[in-house]
Amino acid sequence: MGEECAVTDPAEARKRRKAIIVSQRMESEANEGNSEGESNHEEAAGQPPAVGASSDSVSSSSPPTKKSKEDPGDNSKKTQIRYDPDVPMPKDQLAAWRREARRVRNRESAAASRAKIRCRITELETEVSGWKDKYTQAMERLEELQGAAETQKISEASSNTITKA
Repeated sequence: MGEECAVTDPAEARKRRKAIIVSQRMESEANEGNSEGESNHEEAAGQPPAVGASSDSVSSSSPPTKKSKEDPGDNSKKTQIRYDPDVPMPKDQLAAWRREARRVRNRESAAASRAKIRCRITELETEVSGWKDKYTQAMERLEELQGAAETQKISEASSNTITKA
């Protein structure tokens, strides 16, 4: 049986790995409601069968996939419930209220984004001005050193002509 698992089709291996991942996600989501001691016990008990025989996990891959598809749907409904108004409304007013709430959230988000960008621009401008100051100081220092080198050459040349004479 070990050779059969090693020689399996790559597609079957992918399905098996995906089924294992899905089952682990399902267990972790189910265990979020449980206490920590119970969840650790269930995870330890649940993992070996999922890793075990490939035929069991391949055949059970479709039900966990359906359950995992239902869970994100539940989560998306929960996020919509968060934006329900306090006062009951008819469907058309509720849709308009949600659109307006979304517009308000988008406006606030855009304003925050623009403020963040403005802040970053000012930080970069101060950094650029600092680099410009360093550049001008370096150029002034370079000119001073070049002037000092020229005066040193002139003084050496004049001292050489005096010693030759």
